[in-house]
Amino acid sequence: MTYTIQVSNHPGAGSRIPTTDASQSWQTVYDGSIATVKEARQAVDSLSRWYRHVRAFRGYEVGQFWYAVLRMKT
Repeated sequence: MTYTIQVSNHPGAGSRIPTTDASQSWQTVYDGSIATVKEARQAVDSLSRWYRHVRAFRGYEVGQFWYAVLRMKT
């Protein structure tokens, strides 16, 4: 399955209605195949140690979250 994983350290990136700056702060760090669902979740969880917000999309189009770690407060 193909996954897109994005990260952001902007405090407002995980908000329900993010500002323009927060929306533009997302960076794609991975876009490709991951063998299993477990490995994909582990990748997101691992990145969440280094970034405030991490989100993953499954499939070929970025649409709804598949899995995310979003921290509102640190």
